[in-house]
Amino acid sequence: AAVVLGYEVSLRVCEAIRPTSDRFQQVRGMATWEIFGAVAAACFLRKMGVEEVESALGHAGMSAPVPFVRKMGMAPSDRPLSWLKNNFGWTTMGGLLAAQLAANGVRGSRSIFDGDQGFWIMAGSDQYDPAKLVDGLGKRFLMLDTGLKPYASCRWTHPALNALEELLSHQSIPVDQIASVTVTGVTELADRFDVRNPTDLVDAQFALPPLIALTLAGLPPSTGIDMAAIQTECVRALIQKISLRPSAEADTAFHQRGEMHAEVELVLSDGSRLSADVIDAEGEPGNPLSPTRIAGKFLALVSPVRGDDEAKRLAQAVLSLEQHEDVNTVLVGQA
Repeated sequence: AAVVLGYEVSLRVCEAIRPTSDRFQQVRGMATWEIFGAVAAACFLRKMGVEEVESALGHAGMSAPVPFVRKMGMAPSDRPLSWLKNNFGWTTMGGLLAAQLAANGVRGSRSIFDGDQGFWIMAGSDQYDPAKLVDGLGKRFLMLDTGLKPYASCRWTHPALNALEELLSHQSIPVDQIASVTVTGVTELADRFDVRNPTDLVDAQFALPPLIALTLAGLPPSTGIDMAAIQTECVRALIQKISLRPSAEADTAFHQRGEMHAEVELVLSDGSRLSADVIDAEGEPGNPLSPTRIAGKFLALVSPVRGDDEAKRLAQAVLSLEQHEDVNTVLVGQA
């Protein structure tokens, strides 16, 4: 219940303070508003009263990280990418501390969301719709509108990877027959993800040509990113054949409708062309992962740590969560 509440509170704040498209190009940050999810979950678990929760929300707003995504190092001149990424660690710690302060009687702002000087302007937005904080509250749960990532990379790379995966699912293409690969998508994809030689794993998560090349070489990022493979002769040769191209149509679809579109075209050595395009990759709320793929991802991540049998037991326990009265029966298999 605390997890669901945390998602609900943070996502409602996100929707209420969402900036215009023009402002989004200048200022963007997720951890800034996600701190309210952490504090809401902590307050719920502590069974705090209304006045304490008000203070806790105020403390959280004053501890929220600035919306710094535009300065996390995405520009080619700033590479390699900052390892801090979205600063979710501080967000969680800040939310827990905010709840602890309020629970110990430290008073905070009780009007953190209100007025022209409210959290929306503090967070760098240029508009605010407070009705979205409570619209459908308790009836519509925004957690159901979240997605799961099938690839171990930035979600902005997913439409292209999904399109390539779809293309390769129909036929086997020997890498030595590939003459060129063109990826067409939003301008930011071409401007900020055209990194050919990432220096570390974090940098590679935001480097589309190596991710495309690994997929063509049979090492897709759905199973993780093989940094050593990026330096192999085969993958290096493929990277040189890949180009990223911006599209005004893709920009319009993203900034006006929130759709993320990418097209991948392969030209083979015999001159033939193969292409596929995707709008909102698999894993997005409108195109959710199948239960089979979700279970497969879970087992692939958990089995190396807990073993195959324990991973399968945990998967089944989570899928039958409503039947467990004690979380210990989920975590360790016994009350």
